[in-house]
Amino acid sequence: MVRRPMGWLAGNLQPFRSLGNLEMPIFTSVRSNLTPFILKDPRSATGSNVTKVMSNFLFYCQDDMTIAEGVLTGLIQGKGLAITNAPNSLEKRLNFIEGLTSLLPPPARMQVSFATNVLRANDTLAQIKFLGKAEAILDDHVVFDWETATITPETYER
Repeated sequence: MVRRPMGWLAGNLQPFRSLGNLEMPIFTSVRSNLTPFILKDPRSATGSNVTKVMSNFLFYCQDDMTIAEGVLTGLIQGKGLAITNAPNSLEKRLNFIEGLTSLLPPPARMQVSFATNVLRANDTLAQIKFLGKAEAILDDHVVFDWETATITPETYER
């Protein structure tokens, strides 16, 4: 994604929700003739939307500020964030990402990359990755278990 539109959006992922309703094609090789996704009139999130996604993020952390802080600290320190046992809902996954990144200053938000579904943590360079199933995670990742709202390592130090 080009940085300029991401800067305009300032962390707002609403324009990308329509992609979740599309069947994503699978390619066996790199292609250069793909139709680009067009952002029409990109805008940053409204105040009420930011409040909603931040509240959702805290809810997903079971309102435990220690967990929310651990996830945020890992992100700030450049660690990968592997999320396991997440619901299949793209809406909830994007709300989690939006809520988490809304805690960052706008210029830092567009530096965070994410993948909403990967089979193996090593298969993507995205910083935030939702794993299809639990697996052995690299040492440079903080793991957030959505079902239990726990992080590994348990006490992530700043």
